[in-house]
Amino acid sequence: VPDEYERTLVEALEEENFFRSLATVIQTSSGDRKIPIVASKGEAKWIDEEAAYPESDDSFGQISISAYKVATMIKVSDELLNDNVFNLEAYISKEFGRRIGDGKGKPTGIFNATGGASDGVTTAGASITFDDVMDLFYSLRSPYRKKAVWMLNDSTVKALRKLKDGNGNYIWQPSVQAGVPDMILNRPYFTSSFVPEIAAGQKIMAFGD
Repeated sequence: VPDEYERTLVEALEEENFFRSLATVIQTSSGDRKIPIVASKGEAKWIDEEAAYPESDDSFGQISISAYKVATMIKVSDELLNDNVFNLEAYISKEFGRRIGDGKGKPTGIFNATGGASDGVTTAGASITFDDVMDLFYSLRSPYRKKAVWMLNDSTVKALRKLKDGNGNYIWQPSVQAGVPDMILNRPYFTSSFVPEIAAGQKIMAFGD
């Protein structure tokens, strides 16, 4: 007689990786995807009537995004499959999605030291102020700021919430309207445990479209 299993699988919830929902997803049938970019723009000039039109070309380049393969395997006994009462297949499928993997031949990510996002502003020491947040906000050009979002660690959100003005009032006031999410400088933010915490030499916030 096989052992009896509880029909509810108790699982410690892992941190959610939401980056795919924010990113542009590109389908590729080969290993690499080349993206054309404008390297430099031409210029127009004011001319007299019937004067020759000046020639000024745009130059184009390309960046290449490589496709990487991540693999993992779970061994499951026939007995466990036969006694399956908590939808083991669904759990394994979700578990595969959680296993990101680590090693050579993998994508770098926006917080990587080399190949990551460019630095917008550097803080003084291992602390952060709202002036730093504003400097990061305005380091991005205006067309990108319209749809940009923040990405930071929960501990950084807590540090920002604790900042006070000269009168002891909290600088960051949360939303008081139902259904209206909290924002930083009127742009939504997302928290992730994969973003580094506040420390000297760490990239702790990202802001971009």
